Amino acid sequence: MGEYEKAKEFYERAMKIKAKAFGTDHVNIASTYNNLGLVFINMGEYEKAKDFYERATEIETKTYGPEHVNIATAYDNLGSVYIHMRENEKGIEFFERAIEIQTKAFGPDHVNIARAYNNLGLVYSEMGEYEKAMDFYERAIEIVTKTVGLDHVNIASTYNNLGLVYKNMGEYEKAKDFYERAMKI
Repeated sequence: MGEYEKAKEFYERAMKIKAKAFGTDHVNIASTYNNLGLVFINMGEYEKAKDFYERATEIETKTYGPEHVNIATAYDNLGSVYIHMRENEKGIEFFERAIEIQTKAFGPDHVNIARAYNNLGLVYSEMGEYEKAMDFYERAIEIVTKTVGLDHVNIASTYNNLGLVYKNMGEYEKAKDFYERAMKI
């Protein structure tokens, strides 16, 4: 609903209750830290978001170990916040670490891997590295096509992203083709 201040208040209240019940290093606190991180990203307060994501990652690493899929999600969150902070290299590093863990856990053709590839495509596109962006988008399309089919909304989103890359490269016919593919879905 976009009412981030209210959300923040409720998460902070929940955190106090959980801390009292479980202690400050419990995994339930980590989930609240992640939720607060998302609220602060939406509010444009990236340093605060990063702090909450780092706290959550620390707790989850202690709880689950460094190779657990929850750590991949934590790395994905940290990657996103670094991208918002325009620290693209750090963001890429965290996205790649997430992909490594998820690939071990799920195999190379899981939809989470496709989402991570799409995220990397967005970063490289923003950096003007269009060839790298296209490579990651194509990998994402390949995985999503295998796992959920050609008519899935994730394919449409990636087609749209590819259209933007081609538009930025001045290849308007190719851009139009991908935009049309996205619209058909």
